[in-house]
Order: sequence, then C-alpha cells, then structure tokens
Amino acid sequence: MQFYLSLAARTPCNRDPELRRSLRATILEDIKSCGLRMCLLYAQLNALAPISLLPTELLARIFHLLRDNRDYHKDMPHLPLLIAVTHVCRHWREVAL
Repeated sequence: MQFYLSLAARTPCNRDPELRRSLRATILEDIKSCGLRMCLLYAQLNALAPISLLPTELLARIFHLLRDNRDYHKDMPHLPLLIAVTHVCRHWREVAL
C-alpha cells in the first residue's frame, strides 16, 4: 500500500480523478488477488487437519444422519446442524450438499 500512496504523492496531478480511479482499481485488483491466495492457503491448511483423514463416504454418512436431526447449533440457534456443518470448510460443504 505504501507504494501506491508514494506513487500518488510523487505525481503532480495526485488530485486528478482519473489517476485516483486508476490507483483504486489497481489496489482493489491486488486485494482481490490476495483474497484468492488466502482462500487457497486456508484450503491447504484445512486439508492437513486430522479430521481430513476421514473418508468422504463416512463423512457423508454422518451428514446423512444429521439430515433428519431437528437439533440446532448451540452458538447459532437459528441454524439446523446440517446447515451449520456446511459452514466448517469447503470440503464439508461439498460433501453435505
């Protein structure tokens, strides 16, 4: 970010609306790129968790048992358990749905 601010400060037309729009677009694109990279890193981190060793078929069977369960998540009383497990990670969401 310091690079963008110093670039704007060094530019004689730093109040130029077009320059500001261009800088904002560049920064937003970099933020988006960082967000995508973070998602990939979190997915890799989750894949290393011990629960990830559970076979997909077993996880699907557990989620199937939750389907008819009328209990709700204790921290999110508005969410049925089956919906709550879809918020754990991408893999669980894919298996549950």
